[in-house]
Amino acid sequence: MKEATNRSWIPEEELPSVDIENLLKDKGYNSDQIHNLMRNDILFLSTQASNENHELLTLDTVQMKKILAKELEGLQIDFPLDQNREHRYLELLHAEIYIGLIVFLSITAWEISKGVISNWLYDRFRGMKKGGKTLHARVEIQITDQKQGRTYHFKYSGPADEVSKIIKETEFK
Repeated sequence: MKEATNRSWIPEEELPSVDIENLLKDKGYNSDQIHNLMRNDILFLSTQASNENHELLTLDTVQMKKILAKELEGLQIDFPLDQNREHRYLELLHAEIYIGLIVFLSITAWEISKGVISNWLYDRFRGMKKGGKTLHARVEIQITDQKQGRTYHFKYSGPADEVSKIIKETEFK
């Protein structure tokens, strides 16, 4: 993995991997549904609100899913929502981009997607910079190489242009 120099970067060695199958069980999915979901290339996992009856979905996360689905038509992308909760959308009205956990179920899916994600973040950064604001981004990504049994999990929080650059340059071998 390419090492980042910014101290906001948390390398995957410091983050425990998320057990996707147990997370999906907690969201109310049975084993057959989980098996089908794990055949996707990318899963977007939402953040739960503090109220246990609601699941929180940021509009940035929903928009990122739509962009990847449009730009990368050959990839299978899903957004498994909690089947036991209502869903609420949150729009952050300040200079922030928050994208919840994105799970890439292969390194290939990551390599194909990272340019689209990077470009989207940079475009948002440029748009806000023109207005005199500094745009910050928070992105969490897990890449599970099912063939080799390896998982990489990382999180970045900082200026959106730096997040964009780090995502574009990050490689896993």
